Amino acid sequence: MKKKYVKYRMIEATALPRTNTLPCRVKIFERPRFSNDRQKSKVFSFEQEHDNVLDQAEAVLIRSGFNIKARAEHRDAYVFLVDNWGENFIKIKSLK
Repeated sequence: MKKKYVKYRMIEATALPRTNTLPCRVKIFERPRFSNDRQKSKVFSFEQEHDNVLDQAEAVLIRSGFNIKARAEHRDAYVFLVDNWGENFIKIKSLK
């Protein structure tokens, strides 16, 4: 019997460290899903009202209309699983 799984999009967030000319930033990105696809990303200045990258990324995604279903993390980034597909599809470049 074939199992049915819910299909989610994986959105990731990571910190971009301070440089000589730029402050700490938050990068939110979606890795390519197809061989002819490219990574989509948007970078935000770190907002001091948030305690960390995870909190800021979550706030940006919710503010932009993403429906977060789960959260995880790995060594390089925080991961958000969202179910914005079809008519509810939100592009990364549309993040606010």
